[in-house]
Amino acid sequence: MFSDITERKHAEEELRKSEAHLQSVFRAAPIGVGVVVDRMFKQVNKRMCEITGYSNEELVGQNARMLYTCDDDYEHVGREKYRQIRDFGTGTVETRWKCKAGNIIDVLLSSTPIDMGGPSEEVVFTALDITERKRAEEQVAYQAHLLANVNDAIMATDDRFVVTAWNRAAEEIHGWKAEEAIGRLVQEVIPSDLTDVQAEEALRSLAENGRYRVEISTRRRDGQPIEVEGTTVALRGKDGRIT
Repeated sequence: MFSDITERKHAEEELRKSEAHLQSVFRAAPIGVGVVVDRMFKQVNKRMCEITGYSNEELVGQNARMLYTCDDDYEHVGREKYRQIRDFGTGTVETRWKCKAGNIIDVLLSSTPIDMGGPSEEVVFTALDITERKRAEEQVAYQAHLLANVNDAIMATDDRFVVTAWNRAAEEIHGWKAEEAIGRLVQEVIPSDLTDVQAEEALRSLAENGRYRVEISTRRRDGQPIEVEGTTVALRGKDGRIT
């Protein structure tokens, strides 16, 4: 007795190819990827080991709690992630992990069940190390806070001398609101008595030394004359060009 199993063999071959494709993506992914069941690591890729400092053998079979700094963080991620999975199919949460070496990193976690609504309890997750991004965001916020609260007028222009930043002290000293000054040529909001020769000297000094200090007579927006002392610093791109 013979049965035609052609379709089944085709299906098995397609499944094998699909699994091989997924495994290659799993191995080559530049971010941490893994599979968990009840938050127990069942499978992790090489990048996941690099991020945490643990080997594959040290992670697989262990509860994800080993990576969290405290029970509260572990419980919060679990609640929020699975709430989002129930509502949207995928859960994404920012959290912090403690690596094997003891350093703390910021991580963006995303999780999706392999079989939505099915019998499988396996959940695929990705882990992206966002530590540097978080530090950069904190630094930018800190610098913005400083700029907003210093007593000196601080402003920036692009390489065409169009105003791109204007702090609160600049508003008070020159009489222009930030939204009014940004986008205008700096000569419009800070008219100066510099001669063409002096202006060329300032640009040459910027190009050669990266900074220029000057005292000028200018006018507030309401026409009131004021004397200001200013220091201009050139910011350069990776190619060395003043930006």
